[in-house]
Parts: sequence; C-alpha cells; structure tokens
Amino acid sequence: MKPQADGHARQPWHPPDPLAGAQGDTQARSDMRKRHRRIATILLLLLEAAGLIATVVVLGQSVDWTLEEQRSEPSVLATDWVFLAGTGVPVAILAVLAAVALALRFSPGWTLAMLAQGLLLFNCLVTYFGQRLDVVYPLMVVGILLVLYLNSYAVRTALQPQQPAPEPRDGA
Repeated sequence: MKPQADGHARQPWHPPDPLAGAQGDTQARSDMRKRHRRIATILLLLLEAAGLIATVVVLGQSVDWTLEEQRSEPSVLATDWVFLAGTGVPVAILAVLAAVALALRFSPGWTLAMLAQGLLLFNCLVTYFGQRLDVVYPLMVVGILLVLYLNSYAVRTALQPQQPAPEPRDGA
C-alpha cells in the first residue's frame, strides 16, 4: 500500500464483483435466469413438435401411395405411418399447446409439457414392441431428455407461477 500525502494508506484497486450488489440486483438476475429457462423450455417443446411433424412427413413420403391404392391390404410401412401419424401429431399439438401455455404463463403449462412427454414415451414403447420402427430411438432420447430437463429444480422453479407478496397487516 502506498501512503498518500495525508499519511493514510490507500487500498489497492480491485475490480467490482459482478455478483455483489443490492437485493434488487440479485432479484433482477434471478428473474432474468427464470425468463431464459422459460424461453429455452418453450423452444425445446416447439423443436420437439417440429421434429415429430417432420418425422411423420418424411415417413409418409417414403410410402408409395399409388401402389398402396392398388393393394388389397396395406403394407407394413403404410400401417406404421398411420400409427405414427395418429399418435405423433396429437403429441406434437399438445407440445405446442404446452409451449403456448408457458409463453402466456398459464400455470398448467408444465403439466401439459410433462403430459406430452409421457404420451410421446408411451407411443414410442408401443411402437418399439409392435412395429419396431427405427425412428423410435431418437424420439425416445428426446422424450427422456426433456423429462429430465423439465424435472430439474431450476426449470421447475422457473416455470412455477409467481406467488403474490403477502400484504402487510396493520398492527392488530
């Protein structure tokens, strides 16, 4: 420490701590983190819905529909597509509804997102034991990862509705 002209020692300069601050600063940072987690969850749900729809479209394009019209019985691929479209599209719609609910801060948004994941995983299990489609594996991985993400403490606290602050009581 260098002594100043008045004889007092001056403290060395340290950069300000970005995490230190007033209570309002930590509250603002916490709100910002919650907002980022909410946005990330919304984007993941929309990405999952888009992936499900894309899977149904790609599998539907691989079916030769002109040949299917001439057959007396549908092929295994056409049957698989009908099952995947019949179960995957409602799950995609539910995932979009969950994303909209989370964007509008409705309290059942997290529950809708978990319901969509549960239905997706159930459909994947039925498909795995029934039709043995190879497209099931990536869908299972996405569903499991989203379940783990949605159940993490940080995401659950970010998505839970804000509790109103209690009103102060008068001295009675």
